[in-house]
Amino acid sequence: MPLADLARSLLDTPRWIETRFMLLRGEAEVTGLSADRRRFVAMSTRWPLASVVGRPDPAFIAGAGLGSRPEVTLLCAEEDGDYVAGALPGWERTGADIHAWPHARPMPAAPAADSARLLVPGEAETLPHLPDVIRAELATAFDYSPVAASLAGGLPVAFCYATGITESLWDVSIDTLEEHRRQGHAARAFALMAATMGRLGKWPVWGAADDNVASRALAARLGFVPAERLALFERD
Repeated sequence: MPLADLARSLLDTPRWIETRFMLLRGEAEVTGLSADRRRFVAMSTRWPLASVVGRPDPAFIAGAGLGSRPEVTLLCAEEDGDYVAGALPGWERTGADIHAWPHARPMPAAPAADSARLLVPGEAETLPHLPDVIRAELATAFDYSPVAASLAGGLPVAFCYATGITESLWDVSIDTLEEHRRQGHAARAFALMAATMGRLGKWPVWGAADDNVASRALAARLGFVPAERLALFERD
């Protein structure tokens, strides 16, 4: 079965965006698939991420954990968290709110061209002021996503791009250079990216772990509201 067809067995809702993205792009290994396609484990071949859908046989959940990179995060719907925890003894369990953009709220207007712009593929390699980790993240993002940047003195200092894209949603990621934080750059980069993706008919999604207070606060300031829940598992 094509992985894209398997993605369409899941609703295009905020909590499944990462799972559906890896399947739609064909960048996943799937195990434990049930005949009704409602139970399986999907392991990303790009990110240190695995997803448990429904309640497949515990052996497949445990196998995904053992066969994954040490830094992997395994996610599932919150209502399946206890079941998945039983297959992952010794793993640390947390939770996350997946925020949605209220459909009654207009998308932010794109900021002025002198304050934010879209980068072109490969441009990050020409910006010597960027840390290597951000440069690498942007290089990966350019494989599939636009990248919006907020400017300070003409230089890009905050970046917004998608870490997942489905038929109607995109998952927000924002990086701001440390010396330019708390100056409105994250909001400007997000506004430009939201306007860009909005023209494609796609709504933003924001995931924030329960212990990530800063991420949850920024989501609220930008206008997101909690919509769905995930359980997250990581090696202790």
